[in-house]
Amino acid sequence: MIHANKELDLLRSYRRLMRGEKGRSGLLHHFLTPAAACLLVCVLIWGVLLLMNSSLSRLTDDVNDWLLDPAVTQQYSEAADRQQYNDSLVQALGQVQALTDALATYPQVDSALISRIGAAGGAEVSMSLTGYDADTGALRFDAQSTSVIDIPGYVLKLQSLGLFRKVDYTGYTYEDGMHVLSLNCILQGKETAE
Repeated sequence: MIHANKELDLLRSYRRLMRGEKGRSGLLHHFLTPAAACLLVCVLIWGVLLLMNSSLSRLTDDVNDWLLDPAVTQQYSEAADRQQYNDSLVQALGQVQALTDALATYPQVDSALISRIGAAGGAEVSMSLTGYDADTGALRFDAQSTSVIDIPGYVLKLQSLGLFRKVDYTGYTYEDGMHVLSLNCILQGKETAE
């Protein structure tokens, strides 16, 4: 038998062997690397969310502790009471202003007004005040004259003064030579008189 020497190239065999394993490990590496990267990103995101949640929870606890602090609740109660008091003052001032504005529309019943009403009758007619209703602006007075003809003229002069919205009379009586006319006149507001 002839023995032939056979040469073995171990380096080439090793390289062939390695290429076969690389092909298998490359495929495995190709699928596992993205999965591992995705898992790592998810873990990082979960960790960040956990830290943010913990921070927000601490902040919420601090706010709740502050809100439940007896000193803070007392200050809040005092501030609410002050605000309610201020609101009631503003409302009261508004009512006073509205009342003042409403009263300002009525003429002031004083001696000057009575003198103007009396002067409308001249020397022939005298008048005496019998009542005043501030709610309605009704002024009641009696006009007296010795001559009956002076009374209608006096009523016409009262109507032309511009002081009254309405001039009513209930009739007149005659006693001891004097004709007495009872008048009920509604004062005109300032805004309509001007």
